[in-house]
Amino acid sequence: STLASTAGGELFRQAGSQDAAALEAVRELGMQEQWLIQPHELRPFEDKVLGIGGFGIVLVGEFCSSPVAIKRTKEGSSSSAHETVSALNELRIMRHICHPNIVIFYGACLDADQDHLSLVLERVKGQKLGSFISRLEQGGPTRPSTRGRSAS
Repeated sequence: STLASTAGGELFRQAGSQDAAALEAVRELGMQEQWLIQPHELRPFEDKVLGIGGFGIVLVGEFCSSPVAIKRTKEGSSSSAHETVSALNELRIMRHICHPNIVIFYGACLDADQDHLSLVLERVKGQKLGSFISRLEQGGPTRPSTRGRSAS
């Protein structure tokens, strides 16, 4: 579905355009659906970068004393509307997904003081997707050497 195909999708689209009222409505939705994480509940480790992607950076962190991956948008005015919309679209989708082959979505932090959105996800130990694809293309084994999920 497209981002604006539902009332919720329209709300997330408006929030992506930096509409303050829509951002507050997303925050209220997070409280109602119980996925909103307060900034003080999240402990990102700024020096432990897992990767840099299309809309920001992925950091190692802790949430409720559990290791997590924190996918955070770029801070400040350098963050484009497209990056924010992408992050909000991922939030819109991830809040409804629960599947054993997809990382667990713990919640999101909308930090107005730092001007960024953070998605808080299960931290999974294992090979990176790029390494897996390279091995597959080279005809190597497709199974990683470690089995199952284990947070690190």
